Amino acid sequence: MSNPISSETPVDTSQHPDGLTSPAPVGRPTATPRAGVLPAPAVGSLEKYALVGVFVLCIAVFSATVPETFFTMTNARNIAANQAVLAVAGLAAIVPLIGGHFDLSLGASIGVSAIVAGATVGNLGFPAPLAIVTAIVASCVIGVVNGLLVTRLRVNSLIATLGMSSVLAGGLAWYTKGTTISDGIPDQWQQFGTGQWLGVPCLLYLVAAAGVTLWYLMARTPFGRQLEAVGSNAKAAALVGINVQRLTVASFALAGALAGVAGVMQVFRAASASPTAGPALLLPIVSAAFLGATTIRPGKYNVLGTLVAVYFIGTTVSGLALSGVAFYVEQIFNGAALVLGVALSRAFARHQQNV
Repeated sequence: MSNPISSETPVDTSQHPDGLTSPAPVGRPTATPRAGVLPAPAVGSLEKYALVGVFVLCIAVFSATVPETFFTMTNARNIAANQAVLAVAGLAAIVPLIGGHFDLSLGASIGVSAIVAGATVGNLGFPAPLAIVTAIVASCVIGVVNGLLVTRLRVNSLIATLGMSSVLAGGLAWYTKGTTISDGIPDQWQQFGTGQWLGVPCLLYLVAAAGVTLWYLMARTPFGRQLEAVGSNAKAAALVGINVQRLTVASFALAGALAGVAGVMQVFRAASASPTAGPALLLPIVSAAFLGATTIRPGKYNVLGTLVAVYFIGTTVSGLALSGVAFYVEQIFNGAALVLGVALSRAFARHQQNV
């Protein structure tokens, strides 16, 4: 898996079109490990679980300051359900990142999935299962197009997906005329989106299913290992027989499919399909992906770290809001989380190269 942000040490980034590789430093001998204040195992544990510790500390602080509203099962369930869409979207974001590419169209893809699901089941009268499948396939196709732009036309993934995001946002505005689709949404969808099973929000089961599936795919299959190799050094991966282009397209397609699932979940939760709700998630998605790379497996994008980051952000924002902080705190916190995630990922990458 590639490091999210490479070290300041001069490196040869020509091996990957987006410069996300993590090759050895050029022209500098490997640094000799220096004795630290803490033993190496303690430092490693601190790196892995620092965000988890801060998460627990935040819960303790807010539980003490606003116990009547924050430290309740109702609030815990609300946070779990409200962050479910972002959790699946964050998982979608790390798939291309593992392969060394960005996908900035995921927010718009979520919007497309939501509108397709709402329009097909509400306006066109599709059966609910067919509408769901159609929405996920539509988002997956967007991912395939992104992958082809990057591999066949060799467009930088930042430019390709940013342009795709703008095209999709414009298309959504044209199709919906800026209005939300709510007519014809099945009652069962809202019941699922707001309901519980065994005391746990139903949407959280979808998050768990997506997380376990993606973890297995990335950690226990050739696809995951080969994608990690591509992200680390695309040229070396090609030399050992890995089909870099096919894996890259597949990574964007998988990200699109997961974004499609997130879009359908958004319709379940809101009982409507908004053309603007999906694109508005882009910053939180990127923040979660980078902040998640600072925990569990520091310096590497990973499933569990991403989920921890999503619920850390959601829990902290909820605690601040219940404490009476202004409504705009969420935007500030998401931006701060993105900067912090990038900075810490970079620091971890430097540390790993110097050990």
